[in-house]
Amino acid sequence: MKKILFFLSFCYSIISMAQPLPISDYWNRELERVEHVNGHAAFTSLKPILKSEINYRKLTGEVKDSAKYYSTLSRLFFRDHLLEYKKDDAHITVDALLQLEYYKDQKNDQYNKSHSRLYQNSRGVLLQGKLGTAFEFQTQFIETQSVLPYYQDTIAQILGVIPGMGRHKPFNKVGYDYGVSQSWLSYSPKSWWAFEVGYGKQMIGNGYRSLLLSDAAMSYPMLRLHILQPRWQYHTTAAILQEQIRLPLGDTGESLFRRKNGLWNYFTFLPTTRLEIGIMEGCVDTRWTPQGMVAPPLHSYVPILGLRGWMAQKDTNNFTLYGLNVKWNLTTKTTFYGQYVKTTHGGNGQGYQVGALFTDIGIKNFDVRLEYNKTGSHLYQNSSQNWMGYTQQNQSLGYIQYGNTEEWIARLHYRYNRWLMDGHYNQMDQTLGSGSDAYDDNHIEVTGYRLLQQMQLEVGYLIHPHTRTCFYLGFLQRNDTRTYSDLMGNARRERWDGQLLTVRFSCDISSRYFDF
Repeated sequence: MKKILFFLSFCYSIISMAQPLPISDYWNRELERVEHVNGHAAFTSLKPILKSEINYRKLTGEVKDSAKYYSTLSRLFFRDHLLEYKKDDAHITVDALLQLEYYKDQKNDQYNKSHSRLYQNSRGVLLQGKLGTAFEFQTQFIETQSVLPYYQDTIAQILGVIPGMGRHKPFNKVGYDYGVSQSWLSYSPKSWWAFEVGYGKQMIGNGYRSLLLSDAAMSYPMLRLHILQPRWQYHTTAAILQEQIRLPLGDTGESLFRRKNGLWNYFTFLPTTRLEIGIMEGCVDTRWTPQGMVAPPLHSYVPILGLRGWMAQKDTNNFTLYGLNVKWNLTTKTTFYGQYVKTTHGGNGQGYQVGALFTDIGIKNFDVRLEYNKTGSHLYQNSSQNWMGYTQQNQSLGYIQYGNTEEWIARLHYRYNRWLMDGHYNQMDQTLGSGSDAYDDNHIEVTGYRLLQQMQLEVGYLIHPHTRTCFYLGFLQRNDTRTYSDLMGNARRERWDGQLLTVRFSCDISSRYFDF
């Protein structure tokens, strides 16, 4: 029976797809905390990072819970996995994923009346495990029905996707129905290299945002190769991306989307135990022309940083950018970080980020993040084909709001035992017009200015550490004003405001951005 279970588990991991640490601001802070508390050298800029590569037993969700529980139900609700198999070299767990959220908007009365209740109802499953010393796997899926607040609904309508989730279909006339999934299979027979197959997201950076490679867009299929050394690492990822543009209808009932190849080569090294420096090359190549689908060019698969971009210099159906990521741990509780990004082929733009993360300020588990992001015009925009920019499913693969933008961010987090307090403020200033959007066809559609100010406060209770399932009560204030002139020269002013009271019971295993 043991051999049969092991074989079935192994087969399932192959078809379902490593145990990566989730990508979100909470887990990113926890990663920095546990990796640098003893001043050890650690690579933390490329995410997701496998649990096997870090001291994950010190993470909040993995620290042994010494509390006494007097029933199986209470243990499942507050501590244990829903299902768990652990024997010899096999360890497999199953957990339920829930995100139940209710909104009360104090503004937008007309919209609220037409949409009745505002809510989100998400249900899913997380399966993960490790087989022997070489295989790790994870697979998850979440199905959602939601009726969104006004500003979120507006963003979803304009993008044609739910931010970070993907395409949606109608639900009860005023709502949305959509699903999201992620899967990983990692094979690392030696300590110095690993190979992964997955469907998910990545992030390069140590901040809340990333200008180089962000987790804000929809998931995509990918292959990743890692070379791991004590003082340096090299990572290369090949992915299939697509846009919300249909191909001419063929034999199928629903035409496919235009696809393109993505390739990221990333080299990072540790000059000292407190300093990490990374250099990235990001490239996009077309897989479609007006004559039909085409094979990607040879340079689309070159996993050597610099050589791939050099080979693509004369390819007009190509987009290439380079970036620098720096992280400096001044102390075990203070981290400074920054990024610089520059488009070198297919576009013309640049941007930078500076930030700081302070952990355990004055008292244990009180963290503060401060961050500034600046992007110039045409940063992620292809100069000849708007859909061939640095994008995936109508969203940026870099900074979440494209170009011509500067943003200030402050985030606070405090945990006392299982009680939580979170605060988030961001202000975004954007010059509208040419170069502010990767899809604007390089001509000025509008000229104007946008100002976003959003503040969110939440208090909550941590229920289940493994999936970071929490109960929260919150308040959100959003002021979003666009003042511009349209193509006819008429002055326009739009407001996408919101004032929400929120109640949510949710897990925190991926980021979901509506603060842009």
